[in-house]
Amino acid sequence: KKPALSAGVLDGRTTGDWKLRDEDLQALFAPLPAAPKKTRK
Repeated sequence: KKPALSAGVLDGRTTGDWKLRDEDLQALFAPLPAAPKKTRK
């Protein structure tokens, strides 16, 4: 979903009609899942 939103934002900058909804912003700025921690022994 993020690539489509990013493309929409970039396209919207040129057309001037792109509107982000609150859930779109939350999806874009949601933290990425934490990578599994690697333990060295």
